[in-house]
Amino acid sequence: MWTLPHVGEGAEGGLESSPWQAFVGLIPSVGISVQNDDFVVELGSAHRLNDGARRRFLLQYEERKQMEFKHPIFGYRMTYQRCFELQVRLLAKYLQHELDKYPPLLTK
Repeated sequence: MWTLPHVGEGAEGGLESSPWQAFVGLIPSVGISVQNDDFVVELGSAHRLNDGARRRFLLQYEERKQMEFKHPIFGYRMTYQRCFELQVRLLAKYLQHELDKYPPLLTK
């Protein structure tokens, strides 16, 4: 049985090692533009974004994914979208025992 990197023990494990942890900040930075009146209440207490707010949110998210930054491990510029793909490939190599340790993306 194998475990995913975010399920590990000690300093090497934990959620900070998850391939997705570095990207968690993308959603709140986009979500700031969502207002209370952008929600529709359905089935009593279920909330969802109205159509206009959902389109706006997804457009902003797509724009954010195209922003570039310098990857701290590889040292070259890439989009967040490309980095998603790269981190998943690194995770696959780790799970297939081609890497001894998963190199997490740590952003500031």
